[in-house]
Amino acid sequence: MKYNFKLPFTKYKLKSGIGNSSRTSHLEPRTCSAGFTLIEMMISAGLFTIIILIGIGAVLTVTSVHKKNQKLRSVIDTISFAMEDIARNARLGSAYNCGTSGGDCSVLTYQFSFEQVDGDWDPVTGIGDEYVYRITGTSDDGILQKSEFGLTSSNDDFYNLLPTEVHIDMAKSGFIVIGSATPESPARQPYVRIRLAGVIDYRGVVTPFALETIISQRQVDE
Repeated sequence: MKYNFKLPFTKYKLKSGIGNSSRTSHLEPRTCSAGFTLIEMMISAGLFTIIILIGIGAVLTVTSVHKKNQKLRSVIDTISFAMEDIARNARLGSAYNCGTSGGDCSVLTYQFSFEQVDGDWDPVTGIGDEYVYRITGTSDDGILQKSEFGLTSSNDDFYNLLPTEVHIDMAKSGFIVIGSATPESPARQPYVRIRLAGVIDYRGVVTPFALETIISQRQVDE
């Protein structure tokens, strides 16, 4: 009967003792070691730094765009609020008038006035308590203003309703009044058409806008 035996095989390297008179030799197991070189670590660190810088730049860009959008949204909301201010007061008011001379106007004009709800509409005793809205300025840089001191208001009595980022195009903006009359006068029910158009210029980003609404007097003429 034959028996086959297999012993585990280990690689050995032969080391000779140089300079040893007996010329003896001994065997040592071969060991292997692996790691990163200095150049590989420098390359890895450089790539990691580049990725971090790109990520930070993207975050900063997104943050800047978000802030600009928030500011733009705030300005648009302010324009809408100004339109709502005119609409709310005009619905409850009376004695609509267009321009500085009063009466109707079938084309866009830059001023609109009316008697406030608690005011005195009498043309003699009521002068000085009307609400007046006007658009003034240059052709492409108009501003919307309001006064609560009537048609005799001075420039100091007016205050701005919109922020400086809003530039109104006066050629496309204004008021149209039809049916202007005191409540006691039998006439057509007054209404006003309001149009605001222009651009919002915020940090070099120009956004056009155009708003238009029609408001009728809630108080019925007798």
